[in-house]
Amino acid sequence: SAAVHRTAGLRADVDRLVVSPFAPPTSKPATAPALGPEGLAAIIGRTACGVVALGGITPTTAGAALDAGAVGVAGIGSVFLGSSSARRRLVAVVRARRGERSR
Repeated sequence: SAAVHRTAGLRADVDRLVVSPFAPPTSKPATAPALGPEGLAAIIGRTACGVVALGGITPTTAGAALDAGAVGVAGIGSVFLGSSSARRRLVAVVRARRGERSR
C-alpha cells in the first residue's frame, strides 16, 4: 500500500492506496486542500488498485467517498475522537453502501 495526496504520487507497484485528505480533517489542521468526491474519483480513475479515503471522514463524507468509488474509508477524528453514536452512524453508512445489514 502507499499514501498519496495527488495524482502525482500514484504508484503502479501497490495493491491499495490511501488517499488524503478527502475532506478537511477533524483531528488536526489540514496540510493539503481537500480532494472531495471529484478529486478522489480522478485518482481512482488513474489507478487499477483499490483506494481508501482518509481525512475528514464522517457519516456524510464517508458516503460521498464510497459513492466516488473508494473501496473503504479510514478516519482518526471520527473513529477515535468522536462519540459512540457518531461511530455507529459511520459504520451504518459504510455497511449500507456495501449492501450489508446493520447489527
